[in-house]
Amino acid sequence: MPDTHFDDIAMADFMGTGTVQILLEKGILLDLNGNTVWDISDQFDHGQWIAHTPNPDGTGKLVFISELWGTNMKSTLFTGQGKKIKDIGGFPWPDFDPEEKKAHGLEMLPSRCHMVKWRPDAEPEKMRDYFYNGETHSRVADVEGDGQEEIVFPKQDGHVMIIKKRF
Repeated sequence: MPDTHFDDIAMADFMGTGTVQILLEKGILLDLNGNTVWDISDQFDHGQWIAHTPNPDGTGKLVFISELWGTNMKSTLFTGQGKKIKDIGGFPWPDFDPEEKKAHGLEMLPSRCHMVKWRPDAEPEKMRDYFYNGETHSRVADVEGDGQEEIVFPKQDGHVMIIKKRF
């Protein structure tokens, strides 16, 4: 996927087919060969973080992609098949005093999802130690010393994802 960087990547059986796919924070699902399975990137301005959980109403996953600069309220919940369930546009958000907002340059920017209650009867799922500390840029390097390069992707949760092409 040609891009300058990726802010988040997730690997799971999003579609419930028994195979693993790669989800980019841009709203693009790839198979393990790098082919686009579906693309809903046009529904986001700047997708930033991915949260996912098993879909209790079917196969695959429910996915939430939140936006870094969320002023257009496009952070979205969707199915593993790429079908939009809801964005955050209709939620009741706090309203700043217009004069104070103007004087201090305040803006409502919903960002990373720290807790999700996927269903009314479910326990909340908490995400600890997630914070935004700048853009994370992937690098290409031979980290294993086997003569083949891998994509090394530092994630925001302190882990590193290494993607290697198998021949």
